[in-house]
Amino acid sequence: MNETLNKTFNGDGLAVEEYYREKFLFDNKELVSRATIINNINELVGLPDNSMNCIFSDGLLNENYDYLHVVEHFKRVLSPTGTAMCFATSIVPISSEKRLWGFTVASMYYIFGKYFNQEDIKVQHYGNVLAGRLLLSRVSVDSITSRKIDQSDLFFPVAIGIIVTKK
Repeated sequence: MNETLNKTFNGDGLAVEEYYREKFLFDNKELVSRATIINNINELVGLPDNSMNCIFSDGLLNENYDYLHVVEHFKRVLSPTGTAMCFATSIVPISSEKRLWGFTVASMYYIFGKYFNQEDIKVQHYGNVLAGRLLLSRVSVDSITSRKIDQSDLFFPVAIGIIVTKK
């Protein structure tokens, strides 16, 4: 993975959430290379209509009470055929002050389906029960072989990546 994307978890290694974020970005590197990063609702609200070809948001859905408002603005600011990439977590430790919501694959299709056509929504899920235990125990992924956490389980995702195209 790209070292510039690495972030540490309590100074002891790469956090589970960061590992899957890197994986999502790596899996979609062609889109990432042309994306404008938007991680603040005020940045998003201030953008003109139909002005963005590709945007990436990390955690914006998890961190806003009105996540539907966020998705509505994604649709508004994307140019025709524009693409939004979002990364969100499914498991949110109760001690997290910034994370308000945890999402499922089904909830992402439902939420984005309110503003985009279902066939234009692609949801990627990452993680499994073991990865969830690592996250909740605040243990870095460096302590386990990646093959064990690379197996994604649709019923127990830790993180979700969404790619949606406006048409």
